Amino acid sequence: MTPKMLAMDAIMIASAFAVTFGTWEQHTRPMVARWKLLLPPVCAVIATLALVGYPDPRDLMDLQRWTAAVAGLLVGVARGALLSLAHDKAHDTVRLRRAGDGFWLAIVLLVFVLVHAVIEVTLGTESPVEDLVEMVMLLSTGFLLGRGVTAWLRTGAAEHTDLYE
Repeated sequence: MTPKMLAMDAIMIASAFAVTFGTWEQHTRPMVARWKLLLPPVCAVIATLALVGYPDPRDLMDLQRWTAAVAGLLVGVARGALLSLAHDKAHDTVRLRRAGDGFWLAIVLLVFVLVHAVIEVTLGTESPVEDLVEMVMLLSTGFLLGRGVTAWLRTGAAEHTDLYE
């Protein structure tokens, strides 16, 4: 196993944990800062780019891979448009209701990343299930990106709601 492979696995694992923490916070806390709507998608994109782009960065240009991401993106945009939210513009905080979908998807993403990393470390070569992990990561990253950006844009256009009383 090369040091580059270990570094890419570490980036994927750290990013997947950040995605899980960010979506857990959206799921469990009554209010979150507006910028935290974008944290899970950005970390998911980093993890996905690390997986797809290593060892051959030309894989990033494969349109078949990105079709899955676009499918997830469309579903995420629809979910972000239907997400129940309120925005306190004075404190720049957002209240999300029934936002557990992102958290459970982040758990799936984390499990697949951890299994992939354990297989690579154990075998010392590329994982034989890498294509499956890529598909899951592309779908979930697209969903989280569409959901997060759409919710973030909606909060910017939403009316002010006093969340702190």
